[in-house]
Amino acid sequence: MVKMSLLFLYLAAEIGVARPPCPTATCPKDTCITASCPELETWNISDCANITALGFDVRSSAQNQTCRLYDILTSYWDNSPVGTLVPAANITSPAISPNLGIACPSRILNSDLIGFSSSQNLLSCGSSQDCILENGSETDCVCGLDGNSYCLPHSSSAVFEEFWEECDRWGNFSRYKYWKKWVYYSSYYVMWATSADKMCVRQTIMEIEAILEEIDSAELLIVSFLLGLSL
Repeated sequence: MVKMSLLFLYLAAEIGVARPPCPTATCPKDTCITASCPELETWNISDCANITALGFDVRSSAQNQTCRLYDILTSYWDNSPVGTLVPAANITSPAISPNLGIACPSRILNSDLIGFSSSQNLLSCGSSQDCILENGSETDCVCGLDGNSYCLPHSSSAVFEEFWEECDRWGNFSRYKYWKKWVYYSSYYVMWATSADKMCVRQTIMEIEAILEEIDSAELLIVSFLLGLSL
């Protein structure tokens, strides 16, 4: 798995699409049925997204399939016609033990965004020049799923402290499940954050689902116990 730098805002501008550079994700209403939603009549059982003028609609697909955000955004930014359907992809889970140790990268100091913390709202931006880190460097200005763009926290940021604590705990190694979550979390943080009120997106899109995966129930019990001791 390779960590991707998601320059969504610039990618859209480069392609020169007529529609807004940042998409808005929407969910068909729970009460929507084919008879009352003509736009869904052409959807096949394997289709999980529909391109709209401002973004895309998402709906759940079959249990053994998932909707890939990469596929949806590629179709959207390629200026595919409104009504273009995006098929779901088959789920392929690597045969890797969740406890396999992976070497952690070096953490960069003072990598938090100026004016932003994990307890605050997203930091709006127009370009990477609005996304300055405490060490003076810039991070990416990327699209959310609400039609707006925000600063993507640096992968060394305290926003992803769970991963860095994991690295410290295991001598600069991380268990695979935590590493996998960090890869997606640090790449798709803005899109994950702006999907908070869109359950269909959180339950359907692979890249966001990976962020929301829970750790083992036994570990959750231990964490809950330790939190109880600290109160």
